[in-house]
Amino acid sequence: MEQYESGENPEVGINLVMIDLTTTNIFWSSSLAYTGDDFKGFFGFGKVSTAQELSRIIIRKMVASIPEFPAGVSFKEAVPYP
Repeated sequence: MEQYESGENPEVGINLVMIDLTTTNIFWSSSLAYTGDDFKGFFGFGKVSTAQELSRIIIRKMVASIPEFPAGVSFKEAVPYP
């Protein structure tokens, strides 16, 4: 977690990296940061009030951004290990 601020307008920033340990190549990374106000709509509805909920939102978005392997290709086939 890069940044974390609780309070009235929480702030959370997270960086994740997936590394192939056999080659040390990065094969996926993501960096996201939000404040509670980023989700505020009309009359303040939708505002996220806790850093914990912001963290959940960020992690869900990051996991959703991990590319899928083509149909029929397993993780082991896509990222071969010796």
